[in-house]
Amino acid sequence: MMSFQVEFTRDVLRSLIGQSLREVSYLYSGGSTPPDDAGRLHEVPYGLRLVTSRSVPTTLTWLMEDECEALVAVEGSGEDVGITDLIEAHDVSASTGWRPLLGPVITKAGMSWHRAVPECPPTPWACRLEFGSSGAFVAVLAETRGETLQYQPDNVAVLFERRDAEALHWSGSDHSAWGGDI
Repeated sequence: MMSFQVEFTRDVLRSLIGQSLREVSYLYSGGSTPPDDAGRLHEVPYGLRLVTSRSVPTTLTWLMEDECEALVAVEGSGEDVGITDLIEAHDVSASTGWRPLLGPVITKAGMSWHRAVPECPPTPWACRLEFGSSGAFVAVLAETRGETLQYQPDNVAVLFERRDAEALHWSGSDHSAWGGDI
């Protein structure tokens, strides 16, 4: 059983509906920086931090305890789930994928759950925010290997195309990365 209540991720994502996105930062270990505008797929070692119109940051990051693995959303900068001073936030708001999502209201949220191993409770592996006709993004536990994504519990990838999220499936989950509305 995970000590962090992963069910709170649903509540945190729901609380973002009706807010507008103002800023996005990717979280990297000290000295590393995000690549210049990575296109429709961004790989982020420690996750991302969103700042909305209510000015409270929301951090999406990975969490592992024993064999249990989750993508979690927490209010704040993520200290309670292991984001430390050694992790640096890099503003990527101006990148092509994020630019259309800054300003429009978040209209829907969604998640996809999995069971990493039978002994673990179901945990989120993908989280989605939609911005009406302006687009959406989905954060997933994954990393790129060549031209494809592979499940990786200690890494986050961001998808900006619905078709890419709907095509992504992991074992242990009944749903694609697009998931279901919450």
